[in-house]
Amino acid sequence: MLQVEPQPDHLVLRWGSDRLPLVPLADGSFRDRLFWGRVRFEQEPAGTVTALIWSYDGREYRALRIGTELDSD
Repeated sequence: MLQVEPQPDHLVLRWGSDRLPLVPLADGSFRDRLFWGRVRFEQEPAGTVTALIWSYDGREYRALRIGTELDSD
């Protein structure tokens, strides 16, 4: 399972036991710092994220959003 964790100054992609810090790119996508794959988010017109697309070595891997959990402390 993939999870995106917001940190105070960046995002982290959790993939199993790996934690991949994400570096923002000018086009709105991100570069993961471990494998140098490209990460982008698909959104509905209203702005809700529906999927994460991770591109690496000429291939794309798509993960659909399965939860809507938000921290509301």
